[in-house]
Amino acid sequence: MLHIILEAMYLVFMKKDLEKMANDLEVAANELEMAQKHLLIAAKHFREAKVPRGCAHTFATQGHLSKSNNIIMKGAELHSTKSRVE
Repeated sequence: MLHIILEAMYLVFMKKDLEKMANDLEVAANELEMAQKHLLIAAKHFREAKVPRGCAHTFATQGHLSKSNNIIMKGAELHSTKSRVE
């Protein structure tokens, strides 16, 4: 009986972890979408010889990529605490 209770508790905690991971990955995806938009704007500015504006959007792109990477790295770190080496 205790085994069943512990397994149920584990599944509840695991479900919360999985939901958090799913939400975090959606945030990361949104950051990547923003990075893509900035890159397209940067390309337009460079074609128009608006170098400072192109550089600013390129810089913003890197910020969004960094945010997305940080989210994914946090998920990887969490996974490393739960995975088993067998």
